[in-house]
Amino acid sequence: MKNIWCVGSLGIDITVAQLSGPLRKSELVIGTNLAEDTGGCAGNVARTIAKLGGNAKLIARVGADYYGDFAIRMLKNDGVDIRQIVTDTGARTGVSIVLVQNNGERSFIYMPGANYKLGLQDILPVLEKMMPGDIINFSDTFLLPLIDGIPTCNLLSRARELGIITSLDTSWDVEGRWIDLIGDYFPYLSYFFTNLDEAKQLFPGMRPSEIILEIARRGVKNVIIKMGARGVYVKEENTGPYRLSPRQKLAPVDTTGAGDSFVAASLTGIQGGLTIKDAFRFAISVAEKNIMVYGANTGIPKYNSFADASHHLS
Repeated sequence: MKNIWCVGSLGIDITVAQLSGPLRKSELVIGTNLAEDTGGCAGNVARTIAKLGGNAKLIARVGADYYGDFAIRMLKNDGVDIRQIVTDTGARTGVSIVLVQNNGERSFIYMPGANYKLGLQDILPVLEKMMPGDIINFSDTFLLPLIDGIPTCNLLSRARELGIITSLDTSWDVEGRWIDLIGDYFPYLSYFFTNLDEAKQLFPGMRPSEIILEIARRGVKNVIIKMGARGVYVKEENTGPYRLSPRQKLAPVDTTGAGDSFVAASLTGIQGGLTIKDAFRFAISVAEKNIMVYGANTGIPKYNSFADASHHLS
């Protein structure tokens, strides 16, 4: 299987779960579950790919601290290639405080730390060594200030010149730039992942059926809108839009990392030889398994190979 290069944030998730209610000013809320594990969207994607038997390589930054050492150790144990992770002595490792309600929905407090220092100097030298047919996936779009915008556009363009398959997954844009920032990426993208809330911010006032066609019209080969419990809405390069739904209705324990696990499993399935539609079906099964346990990827066991993972999860 060819490599999948994951670019973006890496850090630690501190999860406080089973909250007794929503947070309100001056009120006390009780949590009954506390856990620490690796986090950051790119870290989640890379770790899930490795667990599923894929060749995951992570380009990211951590601080020279306990959490950075912990994150690198956990990733290495699961088979992620950590050689491209930079340990930054001038920054702290990123941390997310994850607050999980009883219905599995979650909110985040994000402290980016070293993630905000991820730059072209970390990515370009590695990009030039990638092989045709490798995948490069950018997570955390809108949350990487040194590469968002023109730098990412140039990286995507160069990747396509090198015969590398390009993929990108959006995050929430706290600055409200949305399509103005990423619109120029589209002609260089093989796969574009976004969730429904983010898609509506990209194209306000449009229905999902209109959004997916508009993104495709702007040059993306394969568009995927993640729709939570309703599954995914897909527009492949040579087909009309279609929807894939979960096999069963679940009561999630924790939806943290559901989108990341879907992206990871999709790319692993594609590199593993599945058709695009079958890769997305496989990814839905992986995401379903992930949301039944607390944590961004603790619900996914480590498999010996992609064939083993596909057999158990498809």
